[in-house]
Amino acid sequence: LGNGLNTKFGHFYSILGYESVPSPANMFVSHSYSMKSSPFTMTGMLTSYPASTNLMLMAGAVTGMDNFDAHFGAWSFTGGFNWNNVENVRSFSFAVLDGNIDDTLPSHLTYIYTAFRQDLFGKLRYVLQHDRGEQQNFEEGKPAEWYSLVQYLSYEVNHEWKLGLRTEWFRDHNGARFGFGPASYYDVSGGLNWKPAPWLTLRPEVRYDYARSRQPPFDNGIRSNQLLLSL
Repeated sequence: LGNGLNTKFGHFYSILGYESVPSPANMFVSHSYSMKSSPFTMTGMLTSYPASTNLMLMAGAVTGMDNFDAHFGAWSFTGGFNWNNVENVRSFSFAVLDGNIDDTLPSHLTYIYTAFRQDLFGKLRYVLQHDRGEQQNFEEGKPAEWYSLVQYLSYEVNHEWKLGLRTEWFRDHNGARFGFGPASYYDVSGGLNWKPAPWLTLRPEVRYDYARSRQPPFDNGIRSNQLLLSL
């Protein structure tokens, strides 16, 4: 129909989030707090339509976050768009999940994702991501909210080498996403990708985390910061 209408039914990856659930598409081994807070998968239907060569529209009905076989009476709307300019050096993405996540009590959830990408000087890429969520009846009838800012900077040296940097601030205002009460999480990751063969990528990463919370979240609840080395 028109430019090509595509509809899928079943269990599929969420359209919210810059980082990918399948690992090979990501720059880093670890994930941002924003990615770990957002829905990984959805169950239902999703329709996408290329309004033009630069604009993709999406809309569907799903059974909430990461839900496959429960709460079939609780449905949510998901939708958004992806836009890129003619030269494909700039893009903007928007997606939302809005609806009930439980069919036994009021449980309205609104999750909004936006991301802006700008390519600089050819192989240097900058991405700014913002997430925001609100949920009813999180604890004893009280609502919860969370929001974040994530920045990505990557530089493709050549087809084998790529350098990357990620910084993030995640505010878990009511402790709904990570369970350590009201908290702000900060993380910085630096790393590189080496692709010696088409089927092999090595990804060393250095990551530092710091949290401002009532209860320290790291090292079994005794530290407010941690250093992570990954490969």
